[in-house]
Amino acid sequence: MTKITKSSFGELKGRAVDRYTLTEGEMSVSILTYGGILQSIILPDKNGEKRDVLLGYDTLEGYLTNGGYLGALIGRFGNRIEKGVLKIDDKEYKLYCNDRGNEGFNAKIWNAEIVGETLCLTYYSKNGEENYPGDLNVRVIYSLQNGALTISYLAVSDQKTAINLTN
Repeated sequence: MTKITKSSFGELKGRAVDRYTLTEGEMSVSILTYGGILQSIILPDKNGEKRDVLLGYDTLEGYLTNGGYLGALIGRFGNRIEKGVLKIDDKEYKLYCNDRGNEGFNAKIWNAEIVGETLCLTYYSKNGEENYPGDLNVRVIYSLQNGALTISYLAVSDQKTAINLTN
């Protein structure tokens, strides 16, 4: 059985950033509402000592200043789109032409809900965000069962769009 606890991890732009910790037996996984970041994975080593096996920061400031995607959700599109031009049907959308975008899903504060033994993060990306077409509702579900962490993604748009979520 997975136990889920919530604690404060800081504040950003007047919004709380929370840490949710899923624990099953000797293993625990902590996830932040900021960027859906996997902040830690703690499990016993070969000698039974609990160790954090994930590279992460102990403070929100570390994630704000590291300049990368350490443990974060990536989207709308986790890859490069050639020359930053997305073509859908006969319409072209000019995207940010680099691998960082302007402010992707890794820099958003997600809404969180505990659903049974899972943590569900949701985010609403409005039409035109990062220049992508379509209103997009995203749901990411974290589950810890039988010593395995599972991350499931669901995204629904009201228009044709490009989506490629990852962590």
